[in-house]
Amino acid sequence: MVRRILPLCVLAVLLACPALAIVDKVQACGKDFTSTARVPLIIGRTNTIKVFGAFVDTANRIEDAGLPGVRGSITARSGGTGSNITIEIRVADSARDGDEGEIRLRYPIELAGFDKFKVKLFAPAKITSVTPASAVLVVGREIVFTIRGNNLTRLTPTTAWDSRGNARMISTSATEARLRFVPERVREFNITKSFFDTAPEFCFAMVEGNFEAAITVRADSSVGSGGGTAPPPPATGGAGGGTAPAPTRTPAPTRTTAPPPPPDLVATKSGSLLRPGPNRQIDSSLCTNLPAPPRPDQAATGTVTVPPFRWGVINSSNTAVNTAFTVRLEAATGQVVATETVNSLTAGGNQTFEMRRATSQTKVIRIDALTNANTKAQYGGASAIGCFQLIMDASDPLNWKDPASLKIKVDTGNTVNEGPGGEINNEISF
Repeated sequence: MVRRILPLCVLAVLLACPALAIVDKVQACGKDFTSTARVPLIIGRTNTIKVFGAFVDTANRIEDAGLPGVRGSITARSGGTGSNITIEIRVADSARDGDEGEIRLRYPIELAGFDKFKVKLFAPAKITSVTPASAVLVVGREIVFTIRGNNLTRLTPTTAWDSRGNARMISTSATEARLRFVPERVREFNITKSFFDTAPEFCFAMVEGNFEAAITVRADSSVGSGGGTAPPPPATGGAGGGTAPAPTRTPAPTRTTAPPPPPDLVATKSGSLLRPGPNRQIDSSLCTNLPAPPRPDQAATGTVTVPPFRWGVINSSNTAVNTAFTVRLEAATGQVVATETVNSLTAGGNQTFEMRRATSQTKVIRIDALTNANTKAQYGGASAIGCFQLIMDASDPLNWKDPASLKIKVDTGNTVNEGPGGEINNEISF
């Protein structure tokens, strides 16, 4: 009987051994990569990656190989058909662009070693400005944009420009790139980071930048090509022989230019708001720099600084505003949080303000798959994985949150004439 049972036990272990499987694919930044491809990891960010393969959901930890400044943990798992794990990998700002290595999946039992996939570190392209910041273009007429920032060598345009590939890079360097664009149709749009990608990885998340350029594309505004009728030829001289007078010329047609559009003031915002969700869960980026807990079954905790939230206005037209106006930040109750005066605003210019808080610090806790059940129970139970605002006394000054709903109102006194329909983007709620 013992001899029969032992082979069956060994077979059960072999069938349950996850490391006998090979990683099928890796999903990063919305794209699929094979296990032999180099998955891009972006420096200075927490990269969320999903790994698919038989039994990978039984992995209990990950480790990096040859990649200083890289640290990750398993944050979610799913078994059965299509088994997968979600990994959050933090790459420090000090990591080096172009470094390569591998991420290893480790298991409680490894009869055939660990699973792995290859990664490569990339510094994201950071765009600080696009010039011109606003322009009125003509269909079919070329324009060259200058893009400035850092790590722009691999910059490439996306299909957000048009559907025919009428945008292409003329030159790129680390700090400046030039792009040629020939608009194909009449439209209005704002150039944002979604208009750029990075070759050859084509991972949209690798482009950063808080910038905008307001573009209007119109048909040719020239009027006609003539319109006069040529006068009859002059009579020639009689017998006495005269000299015909010099012929008169029809004046060259004039070209008219459409008057500049009125200003267009647009409410704008950027940055982070602390708005805990169910069970106090918050953005995972607030927990990325926490030190490792003393034991694997404990949670990492610490005090962090919440990034500032900025609000304000952008003049998306190519017409300057020389009249003072006010912008206001309100809570959902109508309570005024802040009011600011903007004395003037250049074409394409913007003015932002930082929302004032009593403190910018709060306490957080990071829970992963190995955190003990007692801790998880306080934040929603066994499925609690991620970053949470720590449970604190109500009187603790670090126990705070931003308003659940805010509204930005631009030109509250209607002092700027924005023309028909120009007021529709003067308010945003969020």
